[in-house]
Amino acid sequence: MRCLKRFARIGFMEQQIRNLGALIEDTNDNVRLIAENFVDVKKGISGLKRDVGELKKDVKVIKEIQTSHTEMIGQLLVDVTVIKHELKTKVNQKDFAKHVAVC
Repeated sequence: MRCLKRFARIGFMEQQIRNLGALIEDTNDNVRLIAENFVDVKKGISGLKRDVGELKKDVKVIKEIQTSHTEMIGQLLVDVTVIKHELKTKVNQKDFAKHVAVC
């Protein structure tokens, strides 16, 4: 009877060792998958950092162009105001003809 209990215990322990081995193998596979995904995520982040760097450069150029255009628009407004004032003070042809006829 004692031998049977020992064999049963040994069989139980062997089964537990096999179960533990399968669990370790499964865990190793999962860790490997996580590591592979981590590498992919890291590459993705590097790509995003590069893209953000390029976008920052593009935005800087756009801001410089916007500043230039804003200055040009300001100058155009000044020029239009001057032209508008000059047109108001100019004498049209009819008024000029009347003015010349009087003299």
